[in-house]
Amino acid sequence: MNDDHRDIALSIIVLVFNGEKYLAKCIDSILSQMTIHTFELIVVDDGSTDGSAILRRYCRNPRLVVVSPKNGGVSAARNEGIRHAKGKYLMFVNADEYLYEDSVETLLDRAVKDDADIVQGSYCIVDVEDNLRGHAYLQAGRGGTGRSRQA
Repeated sequence: MNDDHRDIALSIIVLVFNGEKYLAKCIDSILSQMTIHTFELIVVDDGSTDGSAILRRYCRNPRLVVVSPKNGGVSAARNEGIRHAKGKYLMFVNADEYLYEDSVETLLDRAVKDDADIVQGSYCIVDVEDNLRGHAYLQAGRGGTGRSRQA
């Protein structure tokens, strides 16, 4: 992780491989976050061939960086995103996922409040028509302490 811009609270890393169908919703949900926290969005296009070039639509947004390494798989893509990250915290989002408008605020507030090393966000499982199919709850904790709290 890059240490030269610690004023950025969060680096959100989106992994893309042939995610054109979902990508705009994903990026729009991140860029429209209602938060006082600073964040950057790093999109790692891991060799897409499906027209995920939709990323060009967002290239003028100063919070967004697009990285296009050769296809190396999910681990290599995540590591590439981490190499470009300037935030104190990291968040990983896949191209077929999207965030509620207060996700960044909720997660970072919890991380700061609990002095947490890791915060796992609540999430909903929805079908392609956004019908709710399941959910999980927010967790926060300090590394190595074995404790976590449910929000």
